[in-house]
Amino acid sequence: MKPKLKNIIIKAIENGFDLNQFQTKDNPVTLEEIKEKLSSKYICTTEGYTISLGTIYDDLLTVWIDDDTLRIKPNDVDGVFESIVDIFRFLYNRNNISTSDKDKDNSLDYSKYLKKIKGLI
Repeated sequence: MKPKLKNIIIKAIENGFDLNQFQTKDNPVTLEEIKEKLSSKYICTTEGYTISLGTIYDDLLTVWIDDDTLRIKPNDVDGVFESIVDIFRFLYNRNNISTSDKDKDNSLDYSKYLKKIKGLI
């Protein structure tokens, strides 16, 4: 992994992710919403005020919300990058789907970008 990219990811995980740009007072981001969206791809379990994301083989991440900050604690190295990108993709799409398009599948194809980014790692 290139040092600059590694430092950005480490700082983001250490400091959390500000949710204010993705939510309003009337429509806050909730753990249940994150769990519901990601449960089609990951095994999601709720433990108190946290969600654990994983696969059949690995426990990848622990996610929780602290005030208006999304906190992520990686539990395993393999698969963590993709799962963090999935969380960001959900947050991005959450605000960019108009009310008339909510029933449509507006997922973007990030595979070409993931290949480029994985080349940097």
